[in-house]
Amino acid sequence: MQPDKIMVGVVAKPQGIRGEVKVMPAADEPELFCELDRVFVKSGEDYVSYPIEASRVNGGIVYLFLEGVDSRDKAEAIRDAELYALRSEMPPCEEGRVYICDLIGCKAVGESGRELGTLTDVIQNGAADIYVFKDEKGSFMAPALKDAFTGFDIAERRINVCEARLGEVSVRED
Repeated sequence: MQPDKIMVGVVAKPQGIRGEVKVMPAADEPELFCELDRVFVKSGEDYVSYPIEASRVNGGIVYLFLEGVDSRDKAEAIRDAELYALRSEMPPCEEGRVYICDLIGCKAVGESGRELGTLTDVIQNGAADIYVFKDEKGSFMAPALKDAFTGFDIAERRINVCEARLGEVSVRED
């Protein structure tokens, strides 16, 4: 089942004294924030809705003014908070692309049909995302390369894998 909310970024810090927040986007295209009317801040198990009063993107970083966050202290109160958007308000993915949250829990399956592990996390850290899998031996990681991960079938909860290439680029945790 697909989640109804998608994580779109993390509040990095206050920006200025009027409540603007600097957001590290989790999306490939930070401009999507300019299309959103609101975001949700996760607070424990609850989500608090914040209408977006103004947004801008500069150098891949998003800056937001959120309704009710009108001072540096209020902005500081949501530092490090994860921001979510309703799936129904997100633009559809382009052909061959998926939301990260839809990949989590998918089985990696090689050409032979052998299950290689379950995706547990995606680390976004620079040039390429890093996929983290868990199998019967523990955990292993691999960069999200198109020649290693050849396709996705979200309905079947499956990631197609070139086993030879995965063997070349993956690293197993000790």
